[in-house]
Amino acid sequence: LATDSIEQVESYPEPYLFAHTAAWNGSRDLAALVSAGTTPARPGEGISLFCSAGLAGTEVLVAAHVLERHRALLT
Repeated sequence: LATDSIEQVESYPEPYLFAHTAAWNGSRDLAALVSAGTTPARPGEGISLFCSAGLAGTEVLVAAHVLERHRALLT
């Protein structure tokens, strides 16, 4: 079980998929899974489940702001 933000998922009101359950206690942060192998992905032939907290929208807004600032510097 992995998510892009453990803290954000834990702050959601229940019920959120597996939040505050025994299964959630073994959840992994997605960034730790994909960066330099710092966290093992899953034991043996286990099944991976990704619970997106929906942070991509934030990244799009930040990128748009950076692009806007960059364009302003060019003019």
